[in-house]
Amino acid sequence: DYVTGSLSFDFLIAVDFTSSNGLPTDPSSLHHFDPASPVTNQYMAAIRAIGGILNDYSRDHLYTALGFGGKLPDGQVSHNFSLNGNPHDPRCLGIEGVESAYLQALQSVRLSGPTNFASVIRHATGVARSTPQSQAAQTYHVLLILTDGVISDMAETVNSIIDASKDAPLSIIIVGVGSANFSAMKHLDADDTPLRSATGRVASNDVVQFVAFRDQNSSASLARSVLAELPDRVVRYFVERSIMPQPPSFPPSGESGYFPPPNNASGQWGSQGLASGPVSSGPSSGDLHASSGRPDPTSTHQNAAPGYYPPQSSSLPFTAAIPPSDTDSGRMDGFI
Repeated sequence: DYVTGSLSFDFLIAVDFTSSNGLPTDPSSLHHFDPASPVTNQYMAAIRAIGGILNDYSRDHLYTALGFGGKLPDGQVSHNFSLNGNPHDPRCLGIEGVESAYLQALQSVRLSGPTNFASVIRHATGVARSTPQSQAAQTYHVLLILTDGVISDMAETVNSIIDASKDAPLSIIIVGVGSANFSAMKHLDADDTPLRSATGRVASNDVVQFVAFRDQNSSASLARSVLAELPDRVVRYFVERSIMPQPPSFPPSGESGYFPPPNNASGQWGSQGLASGPVSSGPSSGDLHASSGRPDPTSTHQNAAPGYYPPQSSSLPFTAAIPPSDTDSGRMDGFI
């Protein structure tokens, strides 16, 4: 009922750029990419497969694409940077745009470490909390973290999840890629026992879902695993605030963000078209810096590079202040 009403989903995708994944030039690396080969690496496979699921629930098809654990061109190790290099607008147009930004980031960002989740979780929490909620305007946020499973800041990550569980319209889906030991990720999932910090703080809600990508043998299995806990969490969040579903409303076919009615009896939802509006030509192939200046946001390029969407406002949600922390501010970095 919420989905067919006015509910809008906002998706954030964070990719692990730590050295435990292996050098991208090594064929055994989880980040290895050979443009001459039809074989994709596991991160690309996860982005495409899970993105295909999320895409059906996105009205504007704009995805905030982040990285963590990478060393930027200026030598700074960042645990929260924009994949497109722009700290003021990390959005990518469509899953193809996320993939494009990811591949170009691999050319400019060196794998480093350690593997810290807390900063991207705080960033997503700040975005979620800054979005106004009302009966007429309902938005729920989903942070998708793609990682090889080796986590370094467990205590800080637990605290950031507990903070998010209090009042943020946010769910966190952690997808493990590769063959690592994911026991730490399963601890964060906390399906049986509420997540508890070392100081005794307890999560108000279970907001984390863990999925091992290697264990999914079909797209249907992947969809079930990724979305397993999301419906209950969404409903609980809005009902607790006395925000009820809006009556179904379907704009004329072809409008931006159009959600058609279910196309079969099982209630599968589709989407039609990408968000309308200008798309910048973005950086040239292989050049993520684009330091020659900002693209003209008033022009539309038919041959635009996928995934580069110009800022539309100086007060976009992702520029919101992130709750402070003793060890990590949640600040997002860029390298344009």
